[in-house]
Amino acid sequence: MIRLICFLLLLISPAGFAQSTRPTIDDALNSIRTAFDAAAGDASAARQELAAANARVDALAAEVDRLRPRMGVGANLFNKKWGRETRDFWPAGINWATVENPWRADFLADMSIYSSIRFMDLDRTNASDIRTWSQRVQMREDQYAPQRMAYEWMIDLCNRLNVDAWICMPHLTIEDYEANPASNYWVQCAKLFRERLKPNLKVYVEYSNEVWNWGFGQSKYASERGVKMGMGNPDESRFTFNVYAFARMAEVWEREFAGQRGRLVTVLGGQLVDQWRLERLVVTSLKSERINPKRIKPDAYAIATYVGNLSNMNGAAPDVRDLWMAELDKVVGHLKKTREVIRKGFENPETPIIAYEGGSHVTTNARAMRENPAMYEMYTAWLERTAPYVPLTLVYCHNGGWDWGAKERTEQPVEAAHGYRAMRDWVGKSER
Repeated sequence: MIRLICFLLLLISPAGFAQSTRPTIDDALNSIRTAFDAAAGDASAARQELAAANARVDALAAEVDRLRPRMGVGANLFNKKWGRETRDFWPAGINWATVENPWRADFLADMSIYSSIRFMDLDRTNASDIRTWSQRVQMREDQYAPQRMAYEWMIDLCNRLNVDAWICMPHLTIEDYEANPASNYWVQCAKLFRERLKPNLKVYVEYSNEVWNWGFGQSKYASERGVKMGMGNPDESRFTFNVYAFARMAEVWEREFAGQRGRLVTVLGGQLVDQWRLERLVVTSLKSERINPKRIKPDAYAIATYVGNLSNMNGAAPDVRDLWMAELDKVVGHLKKTREVIRKGFENPETPIIAYEGGSHVTTNARAMRENPAMYEMYTAWLERTAPYVPLTLVYCHNGGWDWGAKERTEQPVEAAHGYRAMRDWVGKSER
């Protein structure tokens, strides 16, 4: 095209052509101008079509994002007696007899990314010796002491952060219920949370913690009680007695939250990798006239979505990232199987699975794992891959040592807390 234009310009020069050829040249130039105008019009139309296509792509992306599973992210908090945890929560020198707000401002800022807090460790649930309401820690007692945190301060923290509370009833409190069905630990605790937790917030209530786990005293207790009550052999009774206790606890809490049922989530705890016992023991017990005579249905079934513990992973291994991602595939597979069992066996087939704990669980060279920048990518993948199956997951835990703490301490820079940073960014993306 350029050569043609130059040639025509040469032709129309006074020295190049006779006057008689001018009309022919003018016609050629007019044709060229028409062709340029048409090309320009085509380009404008193409630009408009491209803009329309981009708008359609943006609309489709927005719809995909709208339909993407929205998973709430919460956190457990470390047991107070395991190190420096009280310093993460509170400054020194608090007068607990009079204080109104004991919390560190930077701790509250860190916790603001979460939608719920599970207080299992701060209530020292595992192997608890608490039976009656009079044994609980009082609000005005010294909270620095290596003991449980008062329920009032748990509620205060949730109210300040505007997040839901998740509490675990000590396993021995079933005895207080059995002795006093109308007035017992569960009744008093339910009343406290109903009256003091902000009305827009929920309370999740669970019977003990990991009753299936032989490593904890509550599992041995459930096994022994279940055997005495004829609920099965020692192995089976861990699961059947757990349903027995859950059903009675849930009935009490449902009664106390009458008229405010939407604020209460009754949680039946379970094990991610054991669909066999879920189907043959838990489902059967929920339908048993003896174990669950009121046919109490759990609002949620809770498991842990840990990655790293299934294969005893080494946090310093050069291929730890790939090993971790491969194990995440297994976790997702177990979530799918658990969902299938619930849909086939639970009276409410849409009972949600929620994760009472989760995240990385590497105990060999745990610090190397925690400090690995790839943890950001791994935690992001963990959130994205589990979100379609779990509407709520609570990391274990926000603060603490080993591989578990999202932040090792409150003062740790966010740039160095790779797991915490991934959750913060994921929560921010989900809220947009």
